[in-house]
Amino acid sequence: MKPKSEEFKTAMSEIRERIATSKRRETRRGFIDYHGCSNICDDFIGIIEDAGNAADKGHYAFAYSVCALIQINLAKLASTADDSTGGITHARGFVEELLEKICSRVEYESDEAQYIFVTSAKDVQNKAFEDWTEFGYDIIKKTAKLAEDDTEQKMYEALDDLYSKSDNEYSTWYYEHDALVRLEIIKATHGPIDTKEFIQKNIQYTGIRKVAIQMAVDTKDFDRAEKLCLEKISDDTPIHKYLQPCEWRFCAIPALPDNKFTQKTY
Repeated sequence: MKPKSEEFKTAMSEIRERIATSKRRETRRGFIDYHGCSNICDDFIGIIEDAGNAADKGHYAFAYSVCALIQINLAKLASTADDSTGGITHARGFVEELLEKICSRVEYESDEAQYIFVTSAKDVQNKAFEDWTEFGYDIIKKTAKLAEDDTEQKMYEALDDLYSKSDNEYSTWYYEHDALVRLEIIKATHGPIDTKEFIQKNIQYTGIRKVAIQMAVDTKDFDRAEKLCLEKISDDTPIHKYLQPCEWRFCAIPALPDNKFTQKTY
């Protein structure tokens, strides 16, 4: 099913109608209560599961388009419905899982991969994400790995747009997620030297540090992995001393020789 083909357009029209029907059914007097929101999210999950079946058949661009459309509608729902049951967060998890499968399986530099990457850079600038930018980051944190030399700039522009909409009160969160997306782009287009340099410049972010630890473990540089954890233990001790265990004390990375790293606690 090629993007922009009649088959593709027809299939997407059917998905839009399923979404619209679900929202109409659960809207009462112009409002969607928590029962209705939960039911809509269940319907959305069903649509995502069907898109997953399409991805299993190799229809990656279609499956991506369904994910993006559902994510946009989840953001709209977050602004207009009572999500007391947490259905929106639950449905977002299904979207993220399918996006990961799509972006891991689609052939890099294929027409479909390029379509997914370029389209995602446009999708995250949708008005629905103006108040829910984290929903947009959910998408591009997955699709960024499909960047190519001649397309990466489109994602940088999308990142700048997303950040301009972000709430300054949570700027640290946005800086970190912005960095995680940029890291995926650099890994895809610039190679290991630039990747290591970027990681080192952004090691203060938890997500980036975890990537660095995993890279160290993958290359059997256990001393560096241990050092990266110890630095965080030192930084986080005042926070975790009386509240909860510090995650950096237990490095849950399996199958290391002689359990050298996994069993070490501090």
